[in-house]
Amino acid sequence: MQDWFSDPETLECPWKAYETMREEKPIFFSESLGAYIVTRYSDIQKISGDQKLFSSMPADSQEIGDLNYSSHFSHIYAELGVPVQTPTLVRTGGEEHRRYRSLVDRYFSLPVVNRMRPQLTAIVDELIDAFIDAGRVDLHRDFCLKLPLEVMCSLLGLPSDEAERLAASAEAQTRLSTGAIETEARRVELHREQALFHAFLLDLFDRKRKEPDGSILSDLLEDAADTGLPPDDAELCSLISLMNIGGHETTVSGLGNMLYLAFSQPGLEQTLRENPKLVPKFVEEALRLESPVVVMIRTPTEDTEIGGVALPRGKLILLNYAAANRDDRQFTCPDRLDLERKGIRNHLAFGSGVHYCLGASLARAELELAMNRILARMHDIRIDETVQPVVRQARVGVRTLASLPVIFTKTAASVADRNSDGL
Repeated sequence: MQDWFSDPETLECPWKAYETMREEKPIFFSESLGAYIVTRYSDIQKISGDQKLFSSMPADSQEIGDLNYSSHFSHIYAELGVPVQTPTLVRTGGEEHRRYRSLVDRYFSLPVVNRMRPQLTAIVDELIDAFIDAGRVDLHRDFCLKLPLEVMCSLLGLPSDEAERLAASAEAQTRLSTGAIETEARRVELHREQALFHAFLLDLFDRKRKEPDGSILSDLLEDAADTGLPPDDAELCSLISLMNIGGHETTVSGLGNMLYLAFSQPGLEQTLRENPKLVPKFVEEALRLESPVVVMIRTPTEDTEIGGVALPRGKLILLNYAAANRDDRQFTCPDRLDLERKGIRNHLAFGSGVHYCLGASLARAELELAMNRILARMHDIRIDETVQPVVRQARVGVRTLASLPVIFTKTAASVADRNSDGL
């Protein structure tokens, strides 16, 4: 089996390669990644459903990233007097995972997210205000990158000018954990960035405990102190760091992928504007067709096999959600956008099993509100390739754009309509 994961062109447009993988060798070992790649929907569901046999704690792998923050880098954190990253939601299982999940689940439930919609709509509109009169914008730079950061600032009770700090930490953690192959010197820099973020968080925790402000972070700190086994500051740093990366990088990717799909398909913009009830369905199809999270890690706790392929104990496995979301054994005409698809939410963009994405309801709300407000305030939206071509960042773990320049016409009624989210 050809190893495509070292080829930037394939990473940018991987669908034919994924089809070949699914049909010819649905589970195979990638020499470039040092991991077994699983590409079929049913195999991924089987692995995701057995957390005892397939642990979310990774094996140590230089190619995938320094996932366990080994002693090799711990001195960086010690120099600043801050805790290293500790496994919490993504890298734990069993009772330990349930404990961490119980601390934060309530803050991302659908009722809580629905109460946040007016606030989210206001954030979206403020971002659109900044470019609406220009008639052109790079949506990736001026909208997709900014929206999740503004939302995260709101969740943490931070002013907007702290957004860049959140972005720097999310970028560092993403590159350390989702497939960016870095030099030793660069990895030291990335860990130092994360250590500085932990120092910032420790100070923030202290301020929120002294002066609660009603933010989700403030409530989390207060509620966590009342639990039978309250988390320490090291665990809290890791939880907030994970919320930051989950709420930033993957949402940036999801937004860009969705908007590119909306404005590159002839007639789709008008269809969605005329039928706003189709927007939630479009969000689901965009997530399936262009999965923001490409792969997720598992490790066998003992020698086993899936589909006749031996998987040795402790060897890294990458569940390829993006490939599985176009598996024709699960989805009819999988490469086609179908707004009336049966089981439209059965994709794996948010994972599966006990590690299903904590922030799925919030991410869906952000994508739906972004789509609705852009459609309400702009029309005749076209990809502007006279500026520069739309390109993707060549990453194994996350599928994201590097730019999305568009030209558009401002909708005259946008101001009068700004109090509606289009739903």
